[in-house]
Amino acid sequence: MIIVGISMSLGGFPQIYRMWQRKTSNDISISLWVIMIHGLIWWLYYGITIGSISLIVTNVVCIVLDSTILAMIIKYRYRKQKKKIK
Repeated sequence: MIIVGISMSLGGFPQIYRMWQRKTSNDISISLWVIMIHGLIWWLYYGITIGSISLIVTNVVCIVLDSTILAMIIKYRYRKQKKKIK
């Protein structure tokens, strides 16, 4: 279970790196990440309910990473729209 948790936790890093490097999020779906975070919140709730430390830790890390991705998507799209207005 620990290997699965580590794999899932590291899954968001390539997307974060790509957006940071390119400074754009045009080709990334916002709805995917909203749905992912929603699902992870339910997994976190389930982990808390059954008292599984591995589920709790894994899902907290994934929620933080996926929320970072979502924030970067919004940031880069807002910045692009703001530049168009000027």
